[in-house]
Amino acid sequence: MNWEAIGAIGEIIGALAVIATLIYLAAQIKINTAAINQAARQTTLIGRGEASKWVAWDQEISKLLWKGAADPECLTTEEFQRFIIMIGSVVRPTELAFLDFQEGRMSEKLWSARDDKGAS
Repeated sequence: MNWEAIGAIGEIIGALAVIATLIYLAAQIKINTAAINQAARQTTLIGRGEASKWVAWDQEISKLLWKGAADPECLTTEEFQRFIIMIGSVVRPTELAFLDFQEGRMSEKLWSARDDKGAS
């Protein structure tokens, strides 16, 4: 066997190693993307669940939220301030989900399913 044949075999082995590495990296990127989407989904659902639980468990807060949603002008100054803080707490998980979607950490499918209208 001459050195040219050994060199050719080495190049073939090297090319196969590069192809195997690229296939491995593609698989790892796919797994990582799925993990990132799962983390975004969990964060969004936990945030929404916490906000919903907070509103549902306190009758005074729930009444204030619905009263303010129906007619914010009927609220006193103190009630309006509390209402704005509550709306922020309820909306924050959706805002964070939107940022995850914009930055590519949440899939289009997950973002469109964030409410009952987009759910499939």
